[in-house]
Amino acid sequence: MSDMQPVIKLDARTEDLNIQGSLPLSDHHTIQAFEFNLTYWPDRHDPTAYAQVSVKESDIRASKDDKQ
Repeated sequence: MSDMQPVIKLDARTEDLNIQGSLPLSDHHTIQAFEFNLTYWPDRHDPTAYAQVSVKESDIRASKDDKQ
């Protein structure tokens, strides 16, 4: 499995969904910010009832010593 493929696990007893993964970056990447959005519809027949989680990160630096 590639390092860029997420690991997805569903606990049948608790019905917890766990998604883990990473995206390796070079020391000189040019990514400045990212946004991750997750939307969950527990009842697919009711599009108005959903949960949404958003994570935003900005000011991403290539290294901890980069003081730009």
